[in-house]
Amino acid sequence: MLVPGGRLVFAVFTGPAENPFASIPGRILAEHGHAPPTGSGWQPGILALGDRARVEALLAAAGFTSVQIEAVEMEWSFKNADEYWSFLVDLTALGPLVRSLSAAARSALRDAIDRRLVDFARGDHIVLPSRCWCGVAMR
Repeated sequence: MLVPGGRLVFAVFTGPAENPFASIPGRILAEHGHAPPTGSGWQPGILALGDRARVEALLAAAGFTSVQIEAVEMEWSFKNADEYWSFLVDLTALGPLVRSLSAAARSALRDAIDRRLVDFARGDHIVLPSRCWCGVAMR
């Protein structure tokens, strides 16, 4: 869709290991039987473009000839597990699924998430690392 010489600037999350803010709830939902297990192949979602080689192949297939990509580290910081839970339920694409669960299933999910968040406690905050591929591609 870009004119010759046009630029695409993008930022996409890398994979699940580098983005626990997104991967922890998805894994636990799958472990509890509320979502399909993650497979080794491509799956849609927030981490779908985590494989740098896939991003590069998609850009090449779309006709981009000059591509620069770099990893950018960042963090998601939450005051506590309650704030993370509110973020998950109110602001993410998983929110509708979580809200649709029974009270008992939501409670079990919350307990499991809280146990995993302990590894990311920094003083009185929860700090979850994150990484994005940031790039510029030209036609």
